[in-house]
Amino acid sequence: MSHTPEQSLEDLVSLMREHLAALRESRGDGDFAVEALYDRVGDAFADYADALDEEFGEALPMDLVDDED
Repeated sequence: MSHTPEQSLEDLVSLMREHLAALRESRGDGDFAVEALYDRVGDAFADYADALDEEFGEALPMDLVDDED
């Protein structure tokens, strides 16, 4: 689904806040809630970057690092 840059940014910030809350309540390494939100934050970041590119032809000054690299 395609979102506006504004909506994509709101989604990203919201998920980052959820991630922070999950970290505060984390039970240590491998906490499922933290890991699930980690992936969702990455996806939201990519969606925001795509929305900026589609609407403005601009890129963010950073990239996500692939965990498998």
